Amino acid sequence: MRTNLIHVGCRAAEVVLLCAIVAAPGCERSTTKVELQKQVDALQVENKALKREAEKHRADIERLESQVANLQTFSDPAGAKMFAPVRLEILSLSRGADYDGAPGDDGVTVHFRPLDAEGNVVTVGGRISVQVVDNSVMGEPRVVALVELSDPKEVKEAWHSKFLTNQYTVKCRFPQDQPRPVARRLDVKVAFVDYLTGNPLQASRTVDFTPDPGAESSEARSSETLAKDDERPKSPVSADPP
Repeated sequence: MRTNLIHVGCRAAEVVLLCAIVAAPGCERSTTKVELQKQVDALQVENKALKREAEKHRADIERLESQVANLQTFSDPAGAKMFAPVRLEILSLSRGADYDGAPGDDGVTVHFRPLDAEGNVVTVGGRISVQVVDNSVMGEPRVVALVELSDPKEVKEAWHSKFLTNQYTVKCRFPQDQPRPVARRLDVKVAFVDYLTGNPLQASRTVDFTPDPGAESSEARSSETLAKDDERPKSPVSADPP
């Protein structure tokens, strides 16, 4: 802002210089005077615009300096401790969702909200990361969906506060090139870093999920085949002749 003020002063000096040239007795050609007068007029218009911009910047500087002075008198600048979120709550409405209309869920819709120390919902933006994990295979967790929101516009669109709603809603679609989970329960993990304090918050919850009936049948047939193979009598191993 202070650089812009210096720029205004330089442009004003140019206007004065050109005015002096126009008024000088040595400039006899009328065409030269006309051209110089056009330049003077253009610079005067620009000078007025720059002066208005400079006044605006001065007002902005004074306003910011006043805000800084006020914040320095507070024991808790920005009221971070008073209204900052301290935990996340994943709502029970979170569950598998059918986005394409085909049999079986093809994603999970997650609803969550930041809460303050008193348990009140806090309307605050922040970076969002939502993972959907399939833990059906013991010791081999598999991330089946991941959504990350960091753009303020996307974060704002994910926030819902109408018709008694007051939470973030994130739709986690399964990638088309990955096999869908067959378990009926999936784990949801939410990470949130609010823009107010930068404090990272996390929460997790197990949600219901309706797998694709075709995939579920294939899984059942595979399990049945393995069970039958285990039940078949194994041929005795013949001993070598002495």
